[in-house]
Amino acid sequence: MQPAFASSEWLEALAARLARSGAVPEGEAVWLRQVVTDLPEGGATSWVVVLEPGAAPRVERGGSEEADITLVASYGSLAELASRKKTAAELLADGEMKIEGDVAKLLGAAGLLEALSAALAGLGA
Repeated sequence: MQPAFASSEWLEALAARLARSGAVPEGEAVWLRQVVTDLPEGGATSWVVVLEPGAAPRVERGGSEEADITLVASYGSLAELASRKKTAAELLADGEMKIEGDVAKLLGAAGLLEALSAALAGLGA
C-alpha cells in the first residue's frame, strides 16, 4: 500500500528514493523547495529537498526561506511527472511547472530534476 501523498511516510519514501538515486551534489548544498497547488482536497502543500555533499538527502515538510530553488506545479502536473507521462523538461516548457530562485544552481546540480522525477515515479501523487 502506498503512503498518502505528502504524508510523513511519503516524504520519508521520497528521501529514501533520492538517496538510492545518488542525487548528491558536488561542491555546495542545494535546497530545493517543491510547492504543489490545486490538491484534490483543496489548497496546497510544500516540502524541501535538502541535498548536501557527503550527507543523505533529507525531505522536510513545509516551506523554507533558505531554499535555493522553488519548483511550483499543480497536483495534476506532479501526477503526470510521477507517472512519467511528462518529464520535468516538458512541464517547464509547457508552463505547467515554474522555477523560482537560483536557476544556475539547479543547472549546476547535474541530474537533480531527473533524480527527483525518478524518485517520484512509483510513489504516486
